[in-house]
Amino acid sequence: IIPRRNRLSVNERISYDGKILTPVNKNEIYNLVNIIKERKIESVVISLLNSYINPVNEQKIKNIITDKYPEVFVCSSSDLIPLIREFERTSTVAANGYVGPLMNKYITKLENACSELDFNGDFSIMLSHGGIVSSSSAKTVPIRTVMSGPAAGVIASQIIGNSIGLNNIMSFDMGGTSTDVSLISDSNIQTIDESYIEFGVPILFPSLLVETIGAGGGTISWLDKFGNLKSGPQSSGSYPGPACYGNGGKSPTVTDAHVLLGRIDPKMFLSGNKILNPQLSKNVIKNLSDDFGTDVIETSFGIIKVTDSNMEKTMRKISTERGYDPRDFHLLAFGGAGPMHCIDLAHEMNMAGVIIPKFPGLTSAFGLLFADIKHDYIKTFNKSYETVDANHVEQVFEEGESIVLNKLIHEGFTKNNIVINRKFHMRYLGGFEPYNLQISIKSNKYDKKQINQTLKDFTTRHQQEFNYSLDAHPIIIEMISVEGIGVTQKPLFEKSKYNNSVGDALKGNRDVYFDSFGFQNTKIYDRNKLYFGAEISGPAVIEQLDSTIIIPPDTLAEIDKYSNII
Repeated sequence: IIPRRNRLSVNERISYDGKILTPVNKNEIYNLVNIIKERKIESVVISLLNSYINPVNEQKIKNIITDKYPEVFVCSSSDLIPLIREFERTSTVAANGYVGPLMNKYITKLENACSELDFNGDFSIMLSHGGIVSSSSAKTVPIRTVMSGPAAGVIASQIIGNSIGLNNIMSFDMGGTSTDVSLISDSNIQTIDESYIEFGVPILFPSLLVETIGAGGGTISWLDKFGNLKSGPQSSGSYPGPACYGNGGKSPTVTDAHVLLGRIDPKMFLSGNKILNPQLSKNVIKNLSDDFGTDVIETSFGIIKVTDSNMEKTMRKISTERGYDPRDFHLLAFGGAGPMHCIDLAHEMNMAGVIIPKFPGLTSAFGLLFADIKHDYIKTFNKSYETVDANHVEQVFEEGESIVLNKLIHEGFTKNNIVINRKFHMRYLGGFEPYNLQISIKSNKYDKKQINQTLKDFTTRHQQEFNYSLDAHPIIIEMISVEGIGVTQKPLFEKSKYNNSVGDALKGNRDVYFDSFGFQNTKIYDRNKLYFGAEISGPAVIEQLDSTIIIPPDTLAEIDKYSNII
């Protein structure tokens, strides 16, 4: 992220136990500020070796830079994430500095626009862990927004599942360029301590566990050097987009395949607001099919199957590879393209069923309406579990609780609508990511009674996720964290009126291609005219502004009281 010539060093040292061995030399920092100015650097990040235990040297450097060069964006690792793991900590603060100036301008522009509109509400921004913070707070930690879009979709999946009494949900968000998959077990969203962005850059902040794959409507299909059909991760993007958009796209995409298979009506894309050109889809897929040695239709269906296979691997990565049985879960599918692939994928995974929410293309935005304010505190502990002092642990928890409580109370929450969660971040001695587990502490006071329970919870969870546990092997409490949640007021779900008739929703028929059935005469329905109690037998296609739903033969769909398709 940072060019080598711009990685500057200083002569300082803090020992492992926090003692100042070499203090910061002011004149050296003044010289560095001159270099930064000469190079017209917009953003400076500071990460020193043992600053997590004593931030004094980092803070001195930050103060000098801020004083001598106030227009530059400055962030230090001790302010951002004071944790022991120096590489991941440095990577995180570097990424934060990389996006900081741009995000600050972007958020400030939004704040000004809200002010001009006389907006009097709270302007909040979602973070990767599924919570929201004020726009001013988001400016200081912009890297924490890196997976906020997918996080909002997971929140929506949890809320929708709970509303219909389903606690085990696999969230499946397929859009134009990528697919995001997450798991909700017993109404709990899985979280991780570390996530990765492009080029394997680790981000050491709590985030929802979301697996992403380059598979979407604009994903490009191609042949490898052995003549095998491949799909992605390259994408045509929103512009030029798939060939059928008519914007000059030259590559065969998933959307082009759906058009030729009759799954998308070229005249009704976006409810008729955009007309597609199927001949352009045929031209680009024919180029691929000629090289592949099959006809255009077989190649189109091959594109769908290869894309499904790639997504299924990601679905298994989030479920079976982490010790969860897909048969216990419903697939909640959204995004513009999700409802076109979800039923076949759920069949392949032997899942319990499929849920398609009322507005698939808007589901992530819907999740924002249900997000709570979240603040977290995390501290390096790095002690053996066998020698832990319960009183010392309780002191750390109380320190963290005090910090997050003060933030939430400052934002207008009272103790009646604040939830505090305590966690250990534990691993076996010698283990590393991803073998670090977050273990919730169920008591509001940590004492000797909790020690055996926490050990049991860690062993059970490790066995479930990694299929092994180690008797008598030393366990490390790497970090201790406290999560403070300010519970926001939630909107109410609108219920659909009961009308089991589907006659008014029937728009007509067309030939649609299905696996092992070929082209089938298929009924086409308008989702806006389907109500609670309606049932539709496949093969069928349900169309709406923000998505198209494919219902294969031998599949029954019904509309529930909240207008979900089950």
